[in-house]
Amino acid sequence: SGIEGNFALCEGSVYMDEWRRIFDSQFIAKNRHFYKRNSKLQSALEAARSEEYTKLLLPTLSNFEFDYPVVINEDVIKWIQYFQTRGRKAFVTWLKRAEDVIPQSAPVLEKFGLPKDLIYLAMIESGFNNKATSVARAAGTWQFMRATGRNFGLKLNDYVDERRDPEKSTVAAARYLTYLYTLFGDWHLATASYNAGEGRVARSMRGHSDKSFFALSAARRLPNETRNYVPKLMAAMIISKNPTRFGFEVSEGSRALRTRGLALEKSIRLADLATSIGVDLKVLEGINPELRLGVTPPGQEKSPYILRVPESSYATAFAAVDSLPQASRTVQVAARVKRKETVNQFASRYGISLSSLLKANPHIRPNVRLSKGQQVIIPVALGTGQYERLTKEDKVSKRKMRASARKGRSVKVASRRPAKSRE
Repeated sequence: SGIEGNFALCEGSVYMDEWRRIFDSQFIAKNRHFYKRNSKLQSALEAARSEEYTKLLLPTLSNFEFDYPVVINEDVIKWIQYFQTRGRKAFVTWLKRAEDVIPQSAPVLEKFGLPKDLIYLAMIESGFNNKATSVARAAGTWQFMRATGRNFGLKLNDYVDERRDPEKSTVAAARYLTYLYTLFGDWHLATASYNAGEGRVARSMRGHSDKSFFALSAARRLPNETRNYVPKLMAAMIISKNPTRFGFEVSEGSRALRTRGLALEKSIRLADLATSIGVDLKVLEGINPELRLGVTPPGQEKSPYILRVPESSYATAFAAVDSLPQASRTVQVAARVKRKETVNQFASRYGISLSSLLKANPHIRPNVRLSKGQQVIIPVALGTGQYERLTKEDKVSKRKMRASARKGRSVKVASRRPAKSRE
């Protein structure tokens, strides 16, 4: 009927709630006498309601093509409704970013023989935002933790964090998802493992006869976040395949800037290159998100560092590189004292010599106690792993900083703020 067609689009929570109220009352009136226990009746009601949801929504999806095993049930419907209401603003942003991200990243998954629809996993992980950082310190479009990123080929050092590189992180995600599917042989469990970890999912399966994701979820063998994760992924796929059917206007995303790789055999500052070729520094930073301090790592003749530059500026950049100054390997980072302590204690905690700390902070005397919140300059030698250790241990802010490395000027670091950006 027309009503069913409207319901299939999940176009309003008011209508959906009314449909559910009518369905539930009719089912209970018809089937109450079959069940002695109310809990059994409730379970049967939920199963019947999910089955009816499926019947209503499947015709809407008949023209969609999924290469990931999509299931339509009440949990998935709940997330579709969420994205249409409370989560609408964020989802609109995600859809806009998808216009640029999917054409570049989905072919990488296909090259690995994976379902292209797994690209929507990056959508629910980060909203396709390579700047996203979770409270747990996962970073980038695919939200890799440091250890997992390294295990699947990503570099993390003083100069680069490849978790934020769209292409390299997608390759790493493809390797990780291939590994997870090899372990479980099931895409629902593989994607659940991407969220909870393969060990947690494997433990949830022990001693349980039905090892399917939805059975484990119903038995509450998985964490709550993971029980929601797979339905959320499916909802994102369903809406993204045909956003207009679900009430989202489709607008063209910002056209991705065409870039070309520039081979560098020396370390340079992005700021110097930007000035030399007349390109906005933010443009260079935006197309090279893996660079942590705006300084390229030292390259070699046989192993140069490949820096992305706008294709239209490649010739100018190629000609300008030789005249650019070599970037200093010393950066001064400004950190804030977290608790009262002596200068010696502070230097020891950061793993630097007292003499170098005092040299960088001539206003500080060696015998004073530092106050909580006081700003102290820390000299960091790039390429030694010192900066990576400081940020890994959360001793300085993880926010992206622009280093004035050539002249050795300090890079101010604000006191730590909750680090999360998914919109």
